[in-house]
Amino acid sequence: MFYEFNIISFVFRPIKPKRVADEIVEQVEGLIRSGDLKPGDKLPSERELAESFQVSRASLREAINRLESKGLIVSIQGEGTFVRAITEKTFENPLNDLLSKDPNLLWELMEVRKILETWCVLRSVDMATDDDLKALNDSFSQMEKDYLSNSTGEKADAMFHLAIIASAHNTILYHIMTSIFNLLTGAIKITREYVITEGGLSREELLNQHRKIRDAIIKREREVAKKALEEHLIFINDNFKKFLAENREK
Repeated sequence: MFYEFNIISFVFRPIKPKRVADEIVEQVEGLIRSGDLKPGDKLPSERELAESFQVSRASLREAINRLESKGLIVSIQGEGTFVRAITEKTFENPLNDLLSKDPNLLWELMEVRKILETWCVLRSVDMATDDDLKALNDSFSQMEKDYLSNSTGEKADAMFHLAIIASAHNTILYHIMTSIFNLLTGAIKITREYVITEGGLSREELLNQHRKIRDAIIKREREVAKKALEEHLIFINDNFKKFLAENREK
């Protein structure tokens, strides 16, 4: 025998169709979580996005505004809309304040970077796809162009290392490392200039350090890649520490 209970009113709720903006937000969030959209990636124009999603511009703008309020993207006047590091709000801004008051903390941050990137290079050797290797080669090619044009090359340097990190295929770590590199932008430039002018290392030798790392990853030589990266980062970090010590004495 079955007994009837009046449970309909408080167990089941009417199904509401999702709003168009909700679907757009979910898709973009999913691409960020999967790593298909990375920090710094530029989104297509509003017109292109509306056509791709096959939605009105009003719905698209609503979704973009919500993604911005969540801190997942940022719109820059005259440049476009870019993906932000998901760690940026909680990680980068407070550290920026600390680093501005005590530059010596930059060296500690570089030490953290060394530990994390060493893990990444081992994963990169095992997991790098053809597209990953192409990105690594492209960034190294830009470093070669910077070398030939006597450019400081800190941007291509950062992109080379971020290509290694991306090829480890760990989305959260990539976002963390992007925030670290944003914080270290000035330190990377200072250190490159210092090791060339004061450290006695030629720009060609610095380029060759990166070449050794790239070649070992392409050849899938785990220990060689790890050693080449460690030697490069230890050298860079030690010279930055010397730079800080010398400037503290002045």
